[in-house]
Amino acid sequence: MKEMIKKQKKFLRNNDGFVSVYFLAIFLYVISISSVVLLKEEMTLQAMINMKQANTYLRMETEVLYDIKQRLLLDELQEEVILENCKYYMEREEHTLYVNVDGEESESLIITIDPNEKIILDYVNERVIE
Repeated sequence: MKEMIKKQKKFLRNNDGFVSVYFLAIFLYVISISSVVLLKEEMTLQAMINMKQANTYLRMETEVLYDIKQRLLLDELQEEVILENCKYYMEREEHTLYVNVDGEESESLIITIDPNEKIILDYVNERVIE
């Protein structure tokens, strides 16, 4: 019986596996922190890509709307116009312009105009997402 107690005490004092468990705990902690940091960076990168695309659309819309506004004032609306950063095609109805914009990104604009006042009242964009 005394021998069994000695073996159990010796077994309980054996610290050979302690280093492995300690290393495993630290390793899991480091992996967890690394994965959280990588996920945050991935989300930040995706947000930057989305902002770049939104700015591209906004720049093209602004350029096209400014050009159409100038052409409305001069009564020189054309079906196809080539600008610095993009090209657009236009179909005209009485109070509506249907514009297809081709450039870095493609989109369609539906522009409501007042032909008597020669102003743009409203516009709606439909973006082509690839």
